[in-house]
Amino acid sequence: MPNRRLAEDNIAGPGVVSETASRVLYAAGGVLLLLFMLFGAAYRGARALRLPRA
Repeated sequence: MPNRRLAEDNIAGPGVVSETASRVLYAAGGVLLLLFMLFGAAYRGARALRLPRA
């Protein structure tokens, strides 16, 4: 029984780590996507403001 319990813990361990890592990567990807969207909108806005003057 103790060996079986140890095996279950070993199987559960990496699963929890990978779940946490995937959440971190997903959050980081979402933040990067949001930043790219904001910078893209700001860049397009700046170009739109500069073009009529020039």
